[in-house]
Amino acid sequence: MSEYRIDIQDIFDATNGGLDIIIDLYPDAEESARNRNKKFKLRTEKTASANLFKNQNDIWIVTDFGGGQEAKGKNAVEFYRTENGIDFVTAINELALRYNVQGADPSKAPKPIKTTQPAASDQDEKQYYYKVKETLSEKEIEHLFPRYALTAIGWRTGADDHAVNARKAAAKKVHEVCKKYNFWALESYSYIDNRIANVYSSTDDYPMFAWIEKLNDKETFAKIYVPKHINKGNRFRYSGQRPKDFLHGLSQAQQEFRRRELEAEKDNKSDDEETDHEGNPLPSKKKKVVAEKIDELLYLSGGSDALTAALLGYWVTWPNSETATLTQQQYWNMSYIADKVIQLQDIDDTGIAQAHIKAMDYLDLLTAELPKELTKKKDRRGGSCKDLRDFFNHYKNQDFKAVLNTALPYRFWDIRPKFSGKGEDRIQTGFTFDFNNVHAYNFLGKNGFYRLNSPAEKNGYMFIKIEGNIVTKIEPNEVKNFVHNFLQERRLSTDLRNAMYRTTQLSENSLSNLPLIEVDFNDTGKHEQFYMFPNTTLRITAAGIEQYNPGSVKRFIWKEDVIEHHFKLNKEEPFTIWMDDNTGQYDIRINTKDDLFLNYLIQTSRIHWRTELETRLQNLSPAEREEYKKENKFNIAGPLLTPEEITEQKLHLINKIFAIGYMMHRFKDPDKPWCIFGMDNKINEDGGSYGGSGKSIALNIALSKVMRKRFYIGGRNPKITENQFIYHGLTEYHRYVCIDDAHEYLNFHFFFDVITGSLTVNPKNTAPYEIPYAKVAKFCISSNYTLRDIDPSVERRILYTVFSDYYHNKGERDDYNEIRKPSHDFGKNLFDDFTREEWNAFYNTMMYCVRFYLTVAEKLDPPMSNVNIRNLKAEMGPDFEEWAAAYFDEGSTNVDRLIVREEAFKDFDYKYRKGWKTQRFSKALRAFCKLNNYELSPKELHNSKGNRIIHKTPEKQIQRDGSWTETGRMVSKEFMYIKTKHDVPLNVNVDPVAAKEAMNRHVDLPPVPKDKQEQINF
Repeated sequence: MSEYRIDIQDIFDATNGGLDIIIDLYPDAEESARNRNKKFKLRTEKTASANLFKNQNDIWIVTDFGGGQEAKGKNAVEFYRTENGIDFVTAINELALRYNVQGADPSKAPKPIKTTQPAASDQDEKQYYYKVKETLSEKEIEHLFPRYALTAIGWRTGADDHAVNARKAAAKKVHEVCKKYNFWALESYSYIDNRIANVYSSTDDYPMFAWIEKLNDKETFAKIYVPKHINKGNRFRYSGQRPKDFLHGLSQAQQEFRRRELEAEKDNKSDDEETDHEGNPLPSKKKKVVAEKIDELLYLSGGSDALTAALLGYWVTWPNSETATLTQQQYWNMSYIADKVIQLQDIDDTGIAQAHIKAMDYLDLLTAELPKELTKKKDRRGGSCKDLRDFFNHYKNQDFKAVLNTALPYRFWDIRPKFSGKGEDRIQTGFTFDFNNVHAYNFLGKNGFYRLNSPAEKNGYMFIKIEGNIVTKIEPNEVKNFVHNFLQERRLSTDLRNAMYRTTQLSENSLSNLPLIEVDFNDTGKHEQFYMFPNTTLRITAAGIEQYNPGSVKRFIWKEDVIEHHFKLNKEEPFTIWMDDNTGQYDIRINTKDDLFLNYLIQTSRIHWRTELETRLQNLSPAEREEYKKENKFNIAGPLLTPEEITEQKLHLINKIFAIGYMMHRFKDPDKPWCIFGMDNKINEDGGSYGGSGKSIALNIALSKVMRKRFYIGGRNPKITENQFIYHGLTEYHRYVCIDDAHEYLNFHFFFDVITGSLTVNPKNTAPYEIPYAKVAKFCISSNYTLRDIDPSVERRILYTVFSDYYHNKGERDDYNEIRKPSHDFGKNLFDDFTREEWNAFYNTMMYCVRFYLTVAEKLDPPMSNVNIRNLKAEMGPDFEEWAAAYFDEGSTNVDRLIVREEAFKDFDYKYRKGWKTQRFSKALRAFCKLNNYELSPKELHNSKGNRIIHKTPEKQIQRDGSWTETGRMVSKEFMYIKTKHDVPLNVNVDPVAAKEAMNRHVDLPPVPKDKQEQINF
């Protein structure tokens, strides 16, 4: 079975439902696609009769009201087949090749007829030879020249006499232009290899051409052009010795200027020439006729563009290759014969760079630019359109005239002669230089100086400089300095430099006219992330890390985001993480011992370090202890740990790697709207804060080394969220927001709202602005405390990462034997004292964190046991926990039976005077039960309607001394039940005296009347 399988739907999917094909065939259809009432022409006709619509399957259909019933309602593939006179299979394959559809068969692409024969005696080895055709066929002309260039010279399609005669007249013009520029169609070309001539002959579908230049009486060279070669890079080959700096078309323009000079000389000769008495000619009083220069001489990037422009009547020149140097002599030769020398390069990266180089070399050289919109269209190979030939497939001659009319030089000053004296005594004494604003802003823009919209700035924009793909924010005086340095380096006249110093046109107000540019700083995607170093650019995906040369990846980045380190991708990954099929959990292997930061992550994941290094280590001899500590200094899986303990520590380490990767992956996935919350693993019974575990090293310092545009918020002030300017200075260009060392009572919920939506910045002294969700930086919070008031909505937004207390301080409130800091482990401070090798290891680890993150589809939480305990304790607070532990002691009469909820609440309120509302009390009560694995108010005790337990009970009132007295009335109250014994039946006896005897009895209490239930207000 063939490996090449193409479905027509694949063609439609790759071409916007066929619209790209239709517009390539009929460029006027583009407007019809935008406006269904706008018709376009499929042929030569007075009135356009075709239009476009999209059917229910999102396929574009052309309706042709001028082509008869048979021609109506065809899709793009059908029209492509008809226009090219080919069958359906060939059309599908050609379109697949052209639009890069997987499954295309290269063997079905157009190809030459290949034959072999013995080489002739005068044919040299490893050389090309060719055989010229006398004329170009109509098909060759239509292939060679773009649609609107042919239309401009009267070319018409169709079989009627008018169209046939129009093509004959137009073909005559084509032949004249081709002959003028030594361009010929070829029957074949040959390549001599081992004395065998490999002959490649042209066909209607595989044309061949050549520019044949005669250098002198003996030397000729030809540039052979094979436009349909399957490999775009093999379209050209050379016959004969190619001259180093040959400029095609220059000799033709020089001949034209010489013709004009001869005409001028002829006009200057007079039959009635006056002579003196000796017969000598006297000076003529008639003004001498000067030869008229060529108005516009175009310098183009290649021969196809040159022929296209020449066909429209322009004088053209072009080099052997677009990167060839334009020599000073060549430029002088062109300037001598033309009023305007205009370069028009391709608008791909190479062409833009070449245009800039030549414009900087020759400041009076005008540069014209094709519209950027052209790159959004596709050429015949499926690539972006970029050159003049592509231009004339979509634009017309008047559009090209507009392009040339906007050509500008890089010289940003005008020169006027300066005179002194009057009449016959008037003499030129120098020049006056005037600042040309239009030319200057063009010059500065081409050298990378722009304005960038920035709502955070007072003026609404900032000045920037773009070099390659690196963007730097600059001050206005840096633009002025660039201008003055440029003039000084060019050794231009002092008068000119003084004029530029004196001008006010380089002030900040004037520079506000610099081009305003939109820069896409997107260095990420859902499945990729780019990081840039001075020596390399990294593309990180789940599959691995790829390296590219600096600037080769067209992703713009702020200069401060370029990581200033000569990066070397290590041969071995720092760690390997995989899913263990037996356990269903991730496992990790550490592959290096040389990465200090990875070792730090290991230490902060060793939550069982005390069990390992203090308790169990004591079972070894002193010598064995020292050996163990040496061998397992940075071991996440120490031999003294149980398999369960090792797994737990590994999962904590993997979670940290995942969290770092998440932060470094800038893509904002709506399905992953998380905030990193770094917290301590140690549970403090007194609710106190100890810190020192190293959270800030990872979430503040380490991340800022790879994402330097960090927005920092100090979290120690619990009222920071009340500051209306809290986000002052935050922009869409910040990489992440770090809330460091957050206070116990900081309003964390304030930040969670912006994690899943846009963020409004209220800056000082300027208007508020909104950052859209996709450009809002990710958030991370580090705190010695845990979150309060956690609900499912908050839980979904949090990605916890937990730090062991391996690193810790020693204080009066703890039982540590020593102080331990990272510097004790490493003998140096992390980052501050890194060597070049240690920096490289750090960056490798960080990049592989991103890679691992991209391999995981779901949120990877740490082991949550201590996280949940800390959260529940925070929900209660130490006062409530202390009260509840006594009030609901398992030996008391307040558990495993119904009690009045109000009495419990007022008892707590009386003792601690917290001023809580009942809702806050209920939250704490639920947390207490969850922490102790109790069941709160089982559902089977609820009344038939609602989720409460309501019964009649004697009314009680609390007294000032905390005691309770009965009022003698029976009232309806809400009860609660804390079930501590899960294997004992429910006890619903409300009499505390009989509680002990009733533990094993079930009593059905009479329900409260419905009208009374609604009256209860607790």
